[in-house]
Amino acid sequence: MTNVVDFRETLGAKLIAEIVLAGYTPSTTTGFPVVAEIEAEHYGGGVGLLVQDPRDLPERYFFGLWSRPARRRLVAVIWTENTSRKATANSWVVETSGREDLERVIELTEGLARKFNAKVSSVRLQSDRPSYEVKLSDYDM
Repeated sequence: MTNVVDFRETLGAKLIAEIVLAGYTPSTTTGFPVVAEIEAEHYGGGVGLLVQDPRDLPERYFFGLWSRPARRRLVAVIWTENTSRKATANSWVVETSGREDLERVIELTEGLARKFNAKVSSVRLQSDRPSYEVKLSDYDM
């Protein structure tokens, strides 16, 4: 008999669902926003958390005549499977940027880890300044 594993029952899919319930937008680990359902199907061991911060100003372009919404902050990347970072399903590694978001990230990720009977083994502050989402227009030539 063939053993079928439904992707919706995996750690990645459940983690992404919890991230959405917490009010965050899932992203790739580099900060590119993704659709939650698609990321859940193709979970690669890490997921980013994007959030709109009201303090961030809209982007102005075309000589300042037009504007578009501000980029969302990439407040954290949660690694649940990554050998080089020593992350496992039971021992997560969290990377964050922006010292001002550090307390929020610790509180959020520890709460998520408790829901999955895991622990956050380390929180790595990558820089004092926050990181922001990546858009396709960043790669225009």
